[in-house]
Amino acid sequence: MGIKHIGVEVKIKKRTLWVGDKVYPLAHVTRVEPLEIVPRRGRILAVYGRQAGAWLGLGLLGLLVLACAGNTLPLSVYTVYELVVLAALVVLTTQMIRRLTGATLYVLSIATSGSAHEVVASWDRDRIQRLLDKVVAAIDDPAVDYTVHIDHIDVTGDAVFGDKSGDVIHRDKHVH
Repeated sequence: MGIKHIGVEVKIKKRTLWVGDKVYPLAHVTRVEPLEIVPRRGRILAVYGRQAGAWLGLGLLGLLVLACAGNTLPLSVYTVYELVVLAALVVLTTQMIRRLTGATLYVLSIATSGSAHEVVASWDRDRIQRLLDKVVAAIDDPAVDYTVHIDHIDVTGDAVFGDKSGDVIHRDKHVH
């Protein structure tokens, strides 16, 4: 699956941002940005309609072919075929419901002199905003020392939001 909840410790100490084992020197930070990743529900429904329609068409076509075969096939072949198509439709419907009910994901993105990185993702907008404020304060003030534990949401693949979060973050900030 594509969503994992990972507890991660975020520390700012001695002009360095630590997110778990990843280290970002604050002197090289060129941009700090909070992002919202919102599930595109219209796209979710369109993809579901296309996939479910294809399975329904395949199911009807298969039953037509099996019916043309006459009584030469045992009844269990019809039953297994119907169960496979039905199972595929149940899986698609379950995925669609999970995606439709997905919440907005809030991400702290940091761009260094090299490239932009997704640093922390959470369902809690205020927590990401507070972390953003601390990072910005630490850029201006080398004496800032801050530690917080965040329930980081790791999104990979076509899980809920439809794309790898790193690829999406710097494209249009809305995913399916």
